[in-house]
Amino acid sequence: MRAWQHLLGERWEGVQDEYGPHSQAVVSAFEALRGISWFNHVGEALPPEVDGEFVSSWDAAIGALRRNEGGVYGPNGHLLAPSERCIAIIESARYRPWWIKARDAAYEAFGTSEALDPAWDQGRSNFVSEYVYEFVSFLLAEIIGADEVGSTYFRELLAWFEAGRFPAGWVGAWPAGRRRVF
Repeated sequence: MRAWQHLLGERWEGVQDEYGPHSQAVVSAFEALRGISWFNHVGEALPPEVDGEFVSSWDAAIGALRRNEGGVYGPNGHLLAPSERCIAIIESARYRPWWIKARDAAYEAFGTSEALDPAWDQGRSNFVSEYVYEFVSFLLAEIIGADEVGSTYFRELLAWFEAGRFPAGWVGAWPAGRRRVF
Protein backbone atom coordinates (compact mmCIF):
# COMPACT_ATOMS: atom_id res chain seq x y z
CA MET A 1 0.00 0.00 0.00
CA ARG A 2 1.40 3.38 -0.97
CA ALA A 3 1.53 6.03 1.73
CA TRP A 4 -0.59 9.15 1.39
CA GLN A 5 2.59 11.25 1.35
CA HIS A 6 3.60 9.47 -1.84
CA LEU A 7 0.14 9.85 -3.39
CA LEU A 8 0.04 13.58 -2.67
CA GLY A 9 3.72 14.37 -3.21
CA GLU A 10 3.87 14.68 -6.99
CA ARG A 11 4.97 18.03 -8.47
CA TRP A 12 2.91 19.38 -11.37
CA GLU A 13 3.95 21.91 -14.00
CA GLY A 14 1.83 25.03 -14.22
CA VAL A 15 0.15 24.66 -10.84
CA GLN A 16 -0.01 28.01 -9.11
CA ASP A 17 -1.83 28.68 -5.86
CA GLU A 18 -5.33 28.26 -7.28
CA TYR A 19 -6.24 26.01 -4.33
CA GLY A 20 -4.10 27.79 -1.75
CA PRO A 21 -0.55 27.09 -0.64
CA HIS A 22 -1.06 23.30 -0.90
CA SER A 23 -2.25 23.37 -4.52
CA GLN A 24 0.32 20.79 -5.63
CA ALA A 25 -1.13 18.28 -3.14
CA VAL A 26 -4.69 19.12 -4.23
CA VAL A 27 -3.82 18.42 -7.88
CA SER A 28 -2.10 15.19 -6.78
CA ALA A 29 -5.32 14.25 -5.00
CA PHE A 30 -7.28 14.78 -8.24
CA GLU A 31 -4.88 12.45 -10.04
CA ALA A 32 -4.99 9.85 -7.27
CA LEU A 33 -8.81 9.87 -7.27
CA ARG A 34 -8.89 9.56 -11.05
CA GLY A 35 -6.62 6.50 -10.87
CA ILE A 36 -8.37 4.55 -8.12
CA SER A 37 -9.71 1.10 -8.93
CA TRP A 38 -12.46 1.34 -6.35
CA PHE A 39 -12.93 -1.60 -3.99
CA ASN A 40 -11.02 -4.13 -6.11
CA HIS A 41 -9.44 -5.70 -2.99
CA VAL A 42 -12.39 -5.68 -0.59
CA GLY A 43 -12.88 -9.04 1.05
CA GLU A 44 -9.19 -9.96 0.89
CA ALA A 45 -7.45 -10.48 4.23
CA LEU A 46 -5.23 -7.64 5.38
CA PRO A 47 -1.49 -8.22 5.03
CA PRO A 48 0.09 -9.16 8.39
CA GLU A 49 2.12 -5.93 8.57
CA VAL A 50 -1.06 -3.82 8.44
CA ASP A 51 -2.45 -2.73 11.80
CA GLY A 52 -6.17 -2.81 11.26
CA GLU A 53 -9.28 -4.80 11.96
CA PHE A 54 -10.51 -6.77 8.95
CA VAL A 55 -14.22 -6.61 8.15
CA SER A 56 -15.41 -9.56 6.08
CA SER A 57 -18.44 -8.22 4.16
CA TRP A 58 -20.15 -5.11 2.82
CA ASP A 59 -23.00 -5.66 5.28
CA ALA A 60 -20.58 -5.74 8.22
CA ALA A 61 -18.62 -2.73 6.95
CA ILE A 62 -21.62 -0.51 6.29
CA GLY A 63 -23.48 -1.87 9.31
CA ALA A 64 -20.66 -0.82 11.65
CA LEU A 65 -20.82 2.72 10.30
CA ARG A 66 -24.62 2.92 10.40
CA ARG A 67 -24.88 1.51 13.95
CA ASN A 68 -22.74 4.40 15.10
CA GLU A 69 -22.04 2.87 18.49
CA GLY A 70 -20.90 5.57 20.85
CA GLY A 71 -22.04 8.32 18.47
CA VAL A 72 -18.59 8.67 16.90
CA TYR A 73 -19.68 8.74 13.23
CA GLY A 74 -21.49 11.39 11.24
CA PRO A 75 -24.54 10.58 9.09
CA ASN A 76 -22.37 9.47 6.16
CA GLY A 77 -20.13 7.19 8.21
CA HIS A 78 -17.02 9.29 8.81
CA LEU A 79 -15.53 9.83 12.25
CA LEU A 80 -16.89 13.03 13.76
CA ALA A 81 -13.65 14.32 15.30
CA PRO A 82 -11.62 14.60 12.06
CA SER A 83 -14.78 15.52 10.11
CA GLU A 84 -15.45 18.48 12.40
CA ARG A 85 -11.90 19.72 11.83
CA CYS A 86 -12.54 19.65 8.08
CA ILE A 87 -15.92 21.34 8.43
CA ALA A 88 -14.15 24.20 10.24
CA ILE A 89 -11.83 24.55 7.24
CA ILE A 90 -14.77 24.43 4.79
CA GLU A 91 -16.61 27.13 6.73
CA SER A 92 -13.54 29.34 7.13
CA ALA A 93 -13.60 32.58 5.15
CA ARG A 94 -9.91 32.07 4.41
CA TYR A 95 -10.15 28.52 3.03
CA ARG A 96 -13.70 28.21 1.67
CA PRO A 97 -13.07 29.78 -1.78
CA TRP A 98 -10.15 27.42 -2.40
CA TRP A 99 -12.18 24.45 -1.16
CA ILE A 100 -15.16 25.29 -3.40
CA LYS A 101 -12.89 25.60 -6.42
CA ALA A 102 -11.12 22.32 -5.59
CA ARG A 103 -14.36 20.46 -4.89
CA ASP A 104 -15.85 21.61 -8.20
CA ALA A 105 -12.70 20.62 -10.10
CA ALA A 106 -12.60 17.23 -8.39
CA TYR A 107 -16.14 16.41 -9.45
CA GLU A 108 -15.47 17.48 -13.02
CA ALA A 109 -12.72 14.83 -13.12
CA PHE A 110 -14.28 12.24 -10.85
CA GLY A 111 -17.84 11.34 -9.94
CA THR A 112 -18.87 9.11 -7.07
CA SER A 113 -20.73 6.84 -9.50
CA GLU A 114 -17.33 5.49 -10.58
CA ALA A 115 -17.06 3.84 -7.16
CA LEU A 116 -20.43 2.07 -7.34
CA ASP A 117 -21.20 -1.46 -8.46
CA PRO A 118 -24.32 -1.50 -10.67
CA ALA A 119 -25.36 -4.80 -9.02
CA TRP A 120 -25.73 -3.15 -5.59
CA ASP A 121 -29.14 -2.43 -4.12
CA GLN A 122 -30.20 1.21 -3.85
CA GLY A 123 -29.48 1.42 -0.10
CA ARG A 124 -25.86 0.31 -0.46
CA SER A 125 -25.34 2.47 -3.55
CA ASN A 126 -26.69 5.56 -1.80
CA PHE A 127 -24.63 5.00 1.35
CA VAL A 128 -21.36 4.34 -0.49
CA SER A 129 -21.97 7.27 -2.86
CA GLU A 130 -22.50 9.68 0.04
CA TYR A 131 -19.56 8.18 1.94
CA VAL A 132 -17.22 8.69 -1.03
CA TYR A 133 -18.60 12.17 -1.81
CA GLU A 134 -18.05 13.30 1.78
CA PHE A 135 -14.62 11.65 1.84
CA VAL A 136 -13.52 13.66 -1.22
CA SER A 137 -14.91 16.89 0.28
CA PHE A 138 -13.13 16.32 3.58
CA LEU A 139 -9.93 15.15 1.89
CA LEU A 140 -9.73 18.41 -0.05
CA ALA A 141 -10.49 20.46 3.07
CA GLU A 142 -7.82 18.58 5.03
CA ILE A 143 -5.23 19.24 2.31
CA ILE A 144 -6.16 22.89 1.80
CA GLY A 145 -6.17 23.60 5.53
CA ALA A 146 -3.26 21.28 6.35
CA ASP A 147 -1.49 23.96 8.37
CA GLU A 148 -4.46 24.26 10.75
CA VAL A 149 -6.48 21.03 10.60
CA GLY A 150 -4.13 19.03 12.81
CA SER A 151 -5.09 15.69 11.29
CA THR A 152 -4.13 13.41 8.41
CA TYR A 153 -7.18 11.15 8.80
CA PHE A 154 -8.67 11.69 5.33
CA ARG A 155 -5.28 11.66 3.62
CA GLU A 156 -4.71 8.28 5.26
CA LEU A 157 -8.10 7.12 3.92
CA LEU A 158 -6.94 8.04 0.41
CA ALA A 159 -4.19 5.42 0.67
CA TRP A 160 -6.75 2.78 1.68
CA PHE A 161 -9.06 3.63 -1.20
CA GLU A 162 -6.10 3.62 -3.59
CA ALA A 163 -5.26 0.13 -2.29
CA GLY A 164 -8.74 -1.03 -3.35
CA ARG A 165 -10.18 -1.20 0.16
CA PHE A 166 -13.21 0.25 1.93
CA PRO A 167 -12.26 1.95 5.22
CA ALA A 168 -15.09 1.00 7.57
CA GLY A 169 -14.58 3.03 10.69
CA TRP A 170 -12.37 2.90 13.72
CA VAL A 171 -11.71 0.54 16.62
CA GLY A 172 -10.95 2.34 19.89
CA ALA A 173 -10.92 6.04 20.67
CA TRP A 174 -9.50 8.12 17.81
CA PRO A 175 -6.66 8.96 17.30
CA ALA A 176 -5.50 5.99 19.36
CA GLY A 177 -6.79 2.65 18.15
CA ARG A 178 -6.79 1.37 14.59
CA ARG A 179 -8.76 1.43 11.38
CA ARG A 180 -11.47 -1.08 10.49
CA VAL A 181 -11.08 -2.13 6.83
CA PHE A 182 -12.98 -4.22 4.30
